[in-house]
Amino acid sequence: MIFLTALPLFWIMIAASRGGHWGAWMPSSISAFEGTCVSIPCRFDFPDELRPAVVHGVWYFNSPYPKNYPPVVFKSRTQVVHESFQGRSRLLGDLGLRNCTLLLSNLSPELGGKYYFRGDLGGYNQYTFSEHSILDIINTPNIVVPLEVVAGTEVEVSCMVPDNCPELRPELSWLGHDGLGEPAVLGRLREDEGTWVQVSLLHFVPTREANGHRLGCQASFPNTTLQFEGYASLDVKYPPVIVEMNSSVEAIEGSHVSLLCGADSNPPPLLTWMRDGTVLQEAVTESLFLELDEVTPREDGVYASQLP
Repeated sequence: MIFLTALPLFWIMIAASRGGHWGAWMPSSISAFEGTCVSIPCRFDFPDELRPAVVHGVWYFNSPYPKNYPPVVFKSRTQVVHESFQGRSRLLGDLGLRNCTLLLSNLSPELGGKYYFRGDLGGYNQYTFSEHSILDIINTPNIVVPLEVVAGTEVEVSCMVPDNCPELRPELSWLGHDGLGEPAVLGRLREDEGTWVQVSLLHFVPTREANGHRLGCQASFPNTTLQFEGYASLDVKYPPVIVEMNSSVEAIEGSHVSLLCGADSNPPPLLTWMRDGTVLQEAVTESLFLELDEVTPREDGVYASQLP
């Protein structure tokens, strides 16, 4: 029922492609919560005939071309970086082992964007890789509700949050789930591009009374004040039932009569007023009035309200 089954390891691409050309591998997108950190996994390769004594590298923000003077995120030669990244970036990987994994800390919204790596083997042997990773800095957990929730049928609702900060691990809890079911923590799962998520599941059988219920998920980080909440409203489908209807009406000739049929359903039902098999009025609504003006004995009879 859940989507988290196919978990190919993108690092396999590296082992299969080592040897002979410039290339880099990193997730095309990665996300992290504001105020936390993110580790962007990265590997790179270069031609076998190049045997540098030392391998250097540079991470750029939002542009791969040095001539455009993009903000420097990390630079192994000088450690001089743009002011936005001072004290917030460091290399986790070993460039000598062709690992360019980058760590960004104390994330703020202005750090969201594209990150490019440039290999520097000395002299003219420098290469900015077109491959890049887009960092999305979020402040709301992702609650995934099935496209269709039907009363009486068990559903699975999941809360997913990124878990790409090695220094801070999120803990998940559900809000407003009383009476719906007990949550189960699925744990830390690897996605298909080498990024990680924490997932918690909630199984329950919804009733018509649960329609519109506001369900929340909270991500917190131990030993910090960081807390993030997300909410989703349940849209529970259930069949219509008549909840209000005139049982009988006595009217004086020439007066105005109003007949009401009310139903409860999601989505709203098609209500029909009929008399002797003839449709008098119908509409998709929860309340349908039949208005009779200046009634005469000809209007006397049985009026029926009908559901599909």
